[in-house]
Amino acid sequence: MDLRPGDWIISRGALIVDWARGHALDEKYEILYEGTLAVPPAVVKRIEATTGLGTGRDPYGLVEAIERLASISIGTIHVEFTPGQLAEIAHRAGKRGHTVQQELEAAVDRIKGEIFHRG
Repeated sequence: MDLRPGDWIISRGALIVDWARGHALDEKYEILYEGTLAVPPAVVKRIEATTGLGTGRDPYGLVEAIERLASISIGTIHVEFTPGQLAEIAHRAGKRGHTVQQELEAAVDRIKGEIFHRG
């Protein structure tokens, strides 16, 4: 190895497994900083199946989607679900080929139909 100041040595324990020029480290490796969360593309697809297509494009969209799911309101009435209930809603939505948002909208439509068309 022709190492220079600023180069990186990648090791596992005492075993050197690779090295990279300082400027090329991020071309060869994904740099993870402590306290950050990296979400693999396959996991983003799973999240988007629940939160809606495109919600995993950036961290801000993902937070908005999670907040939307975590706080469900109909008018001024706040509906709280346990994590287990939200998981069941997501499961049912997936079986029907819907997002959680679509499943909840369908439930609200059923309630509106019950109130306005059968009442």
